[in-house]
Amino acid sequence: MERSFAGLGFRWSTMYTREGGTSSGRRKACASGHCGNWILSLAAEKAVVRGMGPDRTQMKRLKRPPWPWGPGQAAATGCRGREDGFTRTELATVVLLLMVVGGVVWAAVQGTGEPRRTWGCRARLKTLGEAFQTYAMERERALPVGAVRLGAVESAWDREIAKGMNPTAGDAGLDKLAQWFRCPSDAEPRGEGQARSYSMPMYELRDEGWPPRRLSMGGVGLYLDPDRLRAARESDATLGESWPVMRVTMVPAPAETALLVERIAIRNVLGSPTFACILHPREQWAAKTLERPKFHGGKFNYLMVDGHVERMTERESGGHTGSGGVWTLRPDD
Repeated sequence: MERSFAGLGFRWSTMYTREGGTSSGRRKACASGHCGNWILSLAAEKAVVRGMGPDRTQMKRLKRPPWPWGPGQAAATGCRGREDGFTRTELATVVLLLMVVGGVVWAAVQGTGEPRRTWGCRARLKTLGEAFQTYAMERERALPVGAVRLGAVESAWDREIAKGMNPTAGDAGLDKLAQWFRCPSDAEPRGEGQARSYSMPMYELRDEGWPPRRLSMGGVGLYLDPDRLRAARESDATLGESWPVMRVTMVPAPAETALLVERIAIRNVLGSPTFACILHPREQWAAKTLERPKFHGGKFNYLMVDGHVERMTERESGGHTGSGGVWTLRPDD
């Protein structure tokens, strides 16, 4: 008699013979390592498909190995079975192994909570970093102005990079991209408009002058209003009537200088110059409805000028002075 248990991922054949009026069993069984490979590849596929952040393009499905023990595979593997059969200990080991692997698969597929949202935030920051790089490549390594308030002209960095992310990016186009500018953990309500979770570290033109020096204590985000624009033109006569422009080549240590930092505040709204720039680490948290220790496990994500993302506390980000570190152009502070 032969029985198949294909639902377990292998075929188990049992042969009974009768000798001398008493029954004795002789079993032939073989299991393929294809089962483990199939389970692990399934876990990898599910983890990728349910990874961080919204999909930008249709993700190609990963090719997984065929279901183990298809027709004719037993002969191809050369498995000839065991004459002494499986013992209870061996069967218990197989069951335990399947339970452990199943637990790993379940955790990978069903993983949720703050750790997943933290990684989703990192993924969105990396996407924004790519948009900054595209903007700079098309403009002789120039970075967008952090915020502009000059009479009727108002803008912010998110509007500028959105034009490269979506060619139709007026206000409607920016709204379509709103998910990329909001951290998944940022559930702070906004009175008006779409939420924005990130700001550019500010270069204070009134204190630092223009152009920036190697040891400047300002960040990469220019805030242009009448007073600051006047200060820049007074310190650099070559500007004339033009605006100052921050370029990647002005950053001595791109891997140690923040391009975007998280700023959770009710007034940080998509497309607005308000809160588009930020001066100090202590200004990062202004939430009223969220608990700071639970947000990213008490840390923030920081997008660096070179495109990589780091996770650290406010104190760690501020360096030796508390307001230096990744916040300024000055290296090693």
